[in-house]
Amino acid sequence: MLKSFEDYLEFGKEGEHYVANWLIGRGNVVAPLYQYNNHNKAPVILWDESGRRIQCVLPDLQCYKHSKAWFAEVKRKNQWWQGEYFETGVDIRLWKHYQKVRQQTGCDVWIFFLHENMEPTGLFAGEVMALHSQGPRIWENGTPLVFFRREWLKRVAPLEDLNIDN
Repeated sequence: MLKSFEDYLEFGKEGEHYVANWLIGRGNVVAPLYQYNNHNKAPVILWDESGRRIQCVLPDLQCYKHSKAWFAEVKRKNQWWQGEYFETGVDIRLWKHYQKVRQQTGCDVWIFFLHENMEPTGLFAGEVMALHSQGPRIWENGTPLVFFRREWLKRVAPLEDLNIDN
């Protein structure tokens, strides 16, 4: 069971590793952006907007395939939120950052949700500008999240394809 910030950080990094290897196995070149930062801070992108310096968090992975660059954010989850629908979510602040990264770079930004312990399991994904979202709603820990219904995401791989060593 995950207890500390470090436990959650390690859990997430393992998920990023599984997805990066899965992407590499499908012909992508992957640069794990998180590995270039020694301070447990997410890498950022900077630009000027009307004389103000703007900063947004970058997704976990920068990927390249067929001379095209794109980003991948990985969210590793233990369960779906189950109400009227199966849903999964992302912090609204980060969701807005990923949309800005897409707008500023022109590169697609995909969010991958790795669901392992509650059916339906597998790797689910969607591109930020194409995803429908619900929310924000306040999660149990007080964080405002944007939610995505299971049927709004594409199941891109079963768990077996990710070589997860559970």
